[in-house]
Amino acid sequence: MAVNVECIKALALQNIILSSEFTADNGDWTKGTGWTVDAGNSNRADAVAATGSLSQTVAPLTSGISYRTRIIVGATGADKIVVVCGTQAGTARGSGNFYEDIAANGTGYSIRPATVGEGGTGVFTGWVDSALAVALRETFSFSGFGTPKAATFESAGGVVDVESSGGAISFGLTDGTRQYCVMGGSESGVTTSDSYRRISNTGCIGFVSSSDGTIQELGSFHSFTTDSVTINWMAGGTFIGINGIGLPLNITLFGGSDLSAYAIDVTSHPVKLNAVTVTPGFLVDNVCVLTHGSLTAFNTTGDGMKLGVGFADRGSATFISLNMLSTDNVATTDIRNLVASAAAASQPSDGPAITIGTGQEAVTVSKSSST
Repeated sequence: MAVNVECIKALALQNIILSSEFTADNGDWTKGTGWTVDAGNSNRADAVAATGSLSQTVAPLTSGISYRTRIIVGATGADKIVVVCGTQAGTARGSGNFYEDIAANGTGYSIRPATVGEGGTGVFTGWVDSALAVALRETFSFSGFGTPKAATFESAGGVVDVESSGGAISFGLTDGTRQYCVMGGSESGVTTSDSYRRISNTGCIGFVSSSDGTIQELGSFHSFTTDSVTINWMAGGTFIGINGIGLPLNITLFGGSDLSAYAIDVTSHPVKLNAVTVTPGFLVDNVCVLTHGSLTAFNTTGDGMKLGVGFADRGSATFISLNMLSTDNVATTDIRNLVASAAAASQPSDGPAITIGTGQEAVTVSKSSST
């Protein structure tokens, strides 16, 4: 049987600007009139009445791709600077920490004084402490795989092998036509618990803020090509990793001439014991289930983290699911985990379980109680 399955361990949203924290004056930056790099002291790029640009010596961008940029600026008076991707200039900035998405129309990256017409003075005195950029379209590849037919995506945010405060998790999938993901976040060190959940049918991986539930990041499926999957990151997101290190992302590719994949939502089925049957048009061997444990609509954040990821094989002989619940807005933290062996999705002490029965070319989803 020709079925291919391979895993990719990746860092997404990784900063591509060299010496972006100005800790070395090693030639990565070309310094125009008025610019210096104070490496080893203030670790920043300083400008005194600068009229030239501070540019990456080796052009790092791809024309036609949008980039999320972040820059930390200290400006004197009315002086401002702009970030330029190719020749496309961003917004004039004074002092502060700024994120901006810029569509590159060339390969160069530079920082220059804002002109009078852009809201600046045409010169710049001040400093730049950090300059980062990440591509908002990324391709992840496994050499020799062939063209994938489906993919799953998993991440817990943070930095690989480094413990971080609070809880964040996301799991998603795509069959190349449809995509779904669940995500949740739970804040740490607060008097009253603060946690949120979200399910999306416009993205395959994403994160919500653990402090207010706003969507922080969403990656959407773009395409499958030979050996690769490409995703687009949302406009207006604020994730550029920690110091530009990147977002840890595990991707599993599924392909081969004997593999078929089909993704669908069954959120419209009745709340009680009624079942819904899906007929993808091929013999079903395995099923993966994503749930966020409530009737909260797609692409809407709900209070409390209720997430489940489960699996079932043909004939429902084997079930396994991993489930988490974190109650929102309570004085005593209430966080629970459940590994369920009798359902493809379940919530600890909250809501019904979901079981799946597979036939020749059908998947039946039903709830085990009327809760």
